[in-house]
Amino acid sequence: MKCANAVKIQDVDYEYKLICSRCGILSNPTIGSGSNGTFMGLNLWLRTNCCGNVLWAYNIEHLNFLDTYINSSLRERIPYKNQSLASRLPEWLKNAKNRQELSKGIDKLRNRLEDGIK
Repeated sequence: MKCANAVKIQDVDYEYKLICSRCGILSNPTIGSGSNGTFMGLNLWLRTNCCGNVLWAYNIEHLNFLDTYINSSLRERIPYKNQSLASRLPEWLKNAKNRQELSKGIDKLRNRLEDGIK
């Protein structure tokens, strides 16, 4: 199994084509966007079990954000604001006791991404 890329259909909200980088096969998923490691009803390439949950990322930028957040020693939060990505992360991902396992999970996803690009 290899990694496909989601490409937004121009001028259409929430419509994507999935394009396989290896064989070029196109797919037009019609199921709505989700969470817990799914997108348009399909499992994300960057997902793994971690801390009894599913650790997932949409792309390298998302993975880098999670890595920076998880390994940050100071996490400032503006009270009564729910506008940042960090404010919407689940508690298990924010919990300092999970840092070591989360770092291992992120490394696993980085390796999967690197293997998918080769």
